[in-house]
Amino acid sequence: MHSVTTNADIIRRSRESPQAFTELYDKYARMIHRYAVRRAGESAAEDVMAETFLVAFERRDSFDHARDDAWPWLFGIATNLLRKHHRAEAKSLKVLTKSSGRDSYADSTERIAVAIQCELLQRSPQQHSKRDSSSTSSSGVTSAYWCSTAGSGRRSGPRSRRVPGRRCTVSSPR
Repeated sequence: MHSVTTNADIIRRSRESPQAFTELYDKYARMIHRYAVRRAGESAAEDVMAETFLVAFERRDSFDHARDDAWPWLFGIATNLLRKHHRAEAKSLKVLTKSSGRDSYADSTERIAVAIQCELLQRSPQQHSKRDSSSTSSSGVTSAYWCSTAGSGRRSGPRSRRVPGRRCTVSSPR
């Protein structure tokens, strides 16, 4: 009679012979990897797949041997690791967002350039009018800059923002 080896048998054998667990890896690694790629991208999939089998190997004593198939157990481990990955990624993005402020890198460099331009305009007000009409940034995007030597220098409108510590308001298209 032909004997079929179930996943439960493989896990049971791996207790005495850890090398037997490679059969489970060979059988499910590609499926776990594809699952992780679809949910977390290629960069995280390899780590999720490897960690899934590491966790499964370390917890093989907790496997329910009443079940012959291990794929729901493995996919459950992978799903939990993906949740952990997404939480860590969200936390990193939140920290990065807080540390960089509301502006992106491009907006920050644009704001610095505008602050310098406003400072130069404020030093020589006789050469420039209070409202310097549009100038073009290095990226080819036209932005309007208004600088004021008196008052708050704040210009109202949804696209205006004050440059900190300056009497200059930056207004640019988004």
